[in-house]
Amino acid sequence: MGHGQLRGAYVNVSNDELWLVNATISPTNGIPISEEDQTRNRKLLAKKNEIKHLIDTKKQGEQLYR
Repeated sequence: MGHGQLRGAYVNVSNDELWLVNATISPTNGIPISEEDQTRNRKLLAKKNEIKHLIDTKKQGEQLYR
């Protein structure tokens, strides 16, 4: 029922965890969300091997541009 805005959002890897940054989650009638919480960073759930694969892929991409 609520709306979200992903334009300009990205995923950041920190301490082997995935974080969604710059996304906006709008409140709904039944679930009020403070303005501060609408834009906070959110931890994404993923399996360890999926996170490792993303980190390895990012490192390979960085090596291509050196």
